[in-house]
Amino acid sequence: MKNVFNLADLDRIPEPIFQPAPGFPRHLTHEVMLAEVLVEFIVDAKGKVVGAKVVSATHHGFEDAAILGVSRWQFRAGMKNGQRVITRRQVPRRFRVDGD
Repeated sequence: MKNVFNLADLDRIPEPIFQPAPGFPRHLTHEVMLAEVLVEFIVDAKGKVVGAKVVSATHHGFEDAAILGVSRWQFRAGMKNGQRVITRRQVPRRFRVDGD
């Protein structure tokens, strides 16, 4: 993708409008109490998430759940000079057995 902006370059950063929590992988509920996955993705000019990928993870068993969860998010697109733009984001996704 070309013309992808970083958050610091925007007049208005993308604002989440639908952000469901990721599901905790059931097969790991007795093995892992807490995990974190850093996910990078693009918010397109329509506010959809594309190209989600894992940057780092404390436990690899949570990578697919983090990508799937973030891919369902929707945003109000970022703005630059009055135009909707494509924006690169990174967010940590935390998983805890208690459902948070």
